[in-house]
Amino acid sequence: TSNDEIWSRTGGEVDESALFTFYGNLCGVKLEQPGAVETKNETTFRVDFNFTNGDTVSLELAVYDSSFYSATFMGQSIGLVNRRDVESLQEEFAGLLG
Repeated sequence: TSNDEIWSRTGGEVDESALFTFYGNLCGVKLEQPGAVETKNETTFRVDFNFTNGDTVSLELAVYDSSFYSATFMGQSIGLVNRRDVESLQEEFAGLLG
């Protein structure tokens, strides 16, 4: 068996170091207000990680108000994230897409 890893997005491969940077920053996002919240708007940013064993991990973010996005992880509301953190992630993600 091979331990080779291929990082891809729809339409092509992704630079491994750029992906690891994005993933690290995504994992480092802090919940400013933990706990379930009612999502007021449609998802504006969603990231799915699909693994070769068939598992998928997903995070959805939706505008909550002028300061926060609501975060939903694996279908469960988990709290509010600072808007600046989400905007930074979106910019970094756009860079991954080229």
